[in-house]
Amino acid sequence: MASEVTICNLALSHLGDDRINSLDDPTRQGRACKLHYAAARDAVLRDHPWNFATSREYLALLSGVTPVGWAYAYAYPSGCVFAREIWQDTPQLEPTPFAVMRVSSQRVVATNEADAALEYTALVSDPTQFDALFIDALGYKLASELAMPLTRSVPITQAMLSLYVNRMAQATTIDSREGRKDPDHPNGFIQARL
Repeated sequence: MASEVTICNLALSHLGDDRINSLDDPTRQGRACKLHYAAARDAVLRDHPWNFATSREYLALLSGVTPVGWAYAYAYPSGCVFAREIWQDTPQLEPTPFAVMRVSSQRVVATNEADAALEYTALVSDPTQFDALFIDALGYKLASELAMPLTRSVPITQAMLSLYVNRMAQATTIDSREGRKDPDHPNGFIQARL
């Protein structure tokens, strides 16, 4: 079962460095892991629409807030790390346009869609909910972030970043195969025959 410490130790092992017992370890490894872990996790969550982190919800309409160029402003969901698309019950030929912006010092989802639902990548912070491929990729991403403060080596940093990119390519391919999604753009010839 994964934990933040296990993932940090995985990253440290990629660097050939000493392990930690806690993110509060007073060692340089503990301080570096505590500083970089959450940002690395969030970056990997944003880098791919992970199945385990996919969420979909109807958005809360903000009254009195009108973004320029859009009909509606909705509250940006708490716990959203990447807004993917305005979700529709029926497949559309074109995705529904939307924008994430700041209006009246609020982060909003702006769209022309009434009663909008958003599909997004949720901030999953509990490591026991992570996919195994995500953990593997996160280990390399974190190692790439820890490399400079712990090794002061540009080649090691570059190697860890390259390994992260390779692991992400494998992980995203496999993660994308899980489940079946209706085609985004239905074939017009098939639709006409139906």
